[in-house]
Amino acid sequence: MPKGDSIRFLLGKIMKIDAVQSALEARISRNELIMMRAELYNTYSSLDLWLGEFNSETVLVPEDTLAMPERLFNTDELLQTALHNRADLAAAMKNADVARKALKVIKRKRNIDFDLTLGYNYNTDVRNEIAPAPEFNGVTVGVAIPLKLSNVNKGALLAAELRAQQADLNYQQATLEVQTSVIQCLRRYKSTLEQVKNFENGLLQNAKFVVDGKVYSYERGETSLLEALNAQHTYDEIQASYIEMLYDCVVSFVLLERSTGIWGR
Repeated sequence: MPKGDSIRFLLGKIMKIDAVQSALEARISRNELIMMRAELYNTYSSLDLWLGEFNSETVLVPEDTLAMPERLFNTDELLQTALHNRADLAAAMKNADVARKALKVIKRKRNIDFDLTLGYNYNTDVRNEIAPAPEFNGVTVGVAIPLKLSNVNKGALLAAELRAQQADLNYQQATLEVQTSVIQCLRRYKSTLEQVKNFENGLLQNAKFVVDGKVYSYERGETSLLEALNAQHTYDEIQASYIEMLYDCVVSFVLLERSTGIWGR
């Protein structure tokens, strides 16, 4: 059992059951510490893997925190940036452009070609002596229109029109999906950021104040061990929740920039 509790038990300040419970809690905490230490070093090894390095004798320990300064975003600017940067949206727009050009080519091939001829002549050679003809000017006009039997089948034209319409609809759908993704990521970032502020603006400090007070009261014999342990557990849970929320805030920030096309360009 912890040294302090064993002394208080010998002095008769606490009951044996309290001393035994304190010993159990200490052993549980020690096991949790051993497990978390292994998890920590495994995380360091995973970081080495991401960096493409491996060294069995040294461990890379990053020196930084998850805390990050608040970033303010303008919704309209984010949407415009996403519409300009997103690769999937650019691909959908390119497909729509290709489909429209293909439709124009098919329509051009179906246009009717015709030949127009225009002639002019002036006749002064009169050889008929019995009935001579007067001099005259002659104008000839000719139009040749070929019959395109392929125009009777409109299947290719209809298919091209449908492909162009489908490509336009796909582009519109991609635009809506991009805009929706940006708005959702922005909401998530603002939500996680607000929760982080809630932890930092009193929640952590109050939990620390409570656990310190309970431990102080327990050491003076004014409160039970169970109350002190409950306060400590509550503080530990709040600390863990705060770290998880910091992580979620960073992830939501990265997803927001990724949804606007800033990451991965």
